[in-house]
Amino acid sequence: MYKFDEKEWMSAIEAVYLIGPHVGGDVAAKLMISERIRDLKLAMAVEWFSEGADVGGLPKSRPIESKTKLGEQYATIVTPENKSGSPIFLGGLFTLSSDNWEKDVERWIWGIGLFVTTEKPLTKGLPIKKSPLRLTLPRRMVAYGVHFRRMEIIQLLPQVVIENKTPPSPAGRKRDVRWNAWVAEACYYIHSNGYPEAMSGSEFARTVVDILVHRQIETLEPGTYESTARAILKRFKSS
Repeated sequence: MYKFDEKEWMSAIEAVYLIGPHVGGDVAAKLMISERIRDLKLAMAVEWFSEGADVGGLPKSRPIESKTKLGEQYATIVTPENKSGSPIFLGGLFTLSSDNWEKDVERWIWGIGLFVTTEKPLTKGLPIKKSPLRLTLPRRMVAYGVHFRRMEIIQLLPQVVIENKTPPSPAGRKRDVRWNAWVAEACYYIHSNGYPEAMSGSEFARTVVDILVHRQIETLEPGTYESTARAILKRFKSS
């Protein structure tokens, strides 16, 4: 099974917990994220995706592919186990297929990243051809293990991370206190984890910003710290 890189991706519930404290709680965070998804503003990757009749509960494990059987454990289309080195991206069709977005979002299980959208039978329902009643049932698309790009979620934080300010010159105003927090966290990171040989300056800057955001400490965007991050890594490497 594909393993998501935590530096680039975060799970649906991680995104909620990150944003929630800054927007009035988890419910508000879920609403904000779902609206960005609806507007096709967030990239989404999943562990697996299925499509089939909206019958029974939502599957919490990969369904069995079947063109004739109905129920929670069956679907007409199922992505195979992802053994590649790339995530499975969820396209806009998943969002655009919803006939009742608000109702669909109410069914989402954020803790495991289980999202669903449905289409009404009178529009684009799923015909069950071999059924003796030739039923036309609502169609659902199910995505499991939803992940978002980490930086796209961080950019949703109000006045916490994304503040495109140039740091003041030492000869001018006093340096922003958020620099002190970043430098202190960067030093602590290296003290605790050792020299991060595999990281570039930009990766190290982003890693420290992610830690500060997780600790709910106000910070600037990662690019602001990049030159300082490179200087820190260069000094440790030369010692």
